[in-house]
Amino acid sequence: MTQIITTLLPVDISDALPVLTPGTDWKWSFYYTDDNALPVNTTGYTAKMDIREYGPNGNLIKTLTTTSGITMTPTNGQFDVAFLAADTANIAVDVVVFDIFVTDNAGGVEPWYCGTIPINPRVTK
Repeated sequence: MTQIITTLLPVDISDALPVLTPGTDWKWSFYYTDDNALPVNTTGYTAKMDIREYGPNGNLIKTLTTTSGITMTPTNGQFDVAFLAADTANIAVDVVVFDIFVTDNAGGVEPWYCGTIPINPRVTK
């Protein structure tokens, strides 16, 4: 689990993410907390995460949103991200990049996280 407790956004969390193995589910969760590490209620918030091949013109692999791939537990500020096996099966690069933009309940949009996800080349088919 990753906690966002700063207002310096976006936060590069590349070193805190699990490795992705093509053809398997990749899951990650994070919490939104205040400066005292207390959960922030995220009722009415939405999130969008684009996952792309690494590079300046990287092809879009998948977009996850709070209606498809990102679930929320608003009362404790929890976001659960699931990039499913069917969507990871054809990844043929060494690393992918992503960012997550969150829209708050007043309509403000901010980039919360960004980074790279290393790919573990699948040996067993």
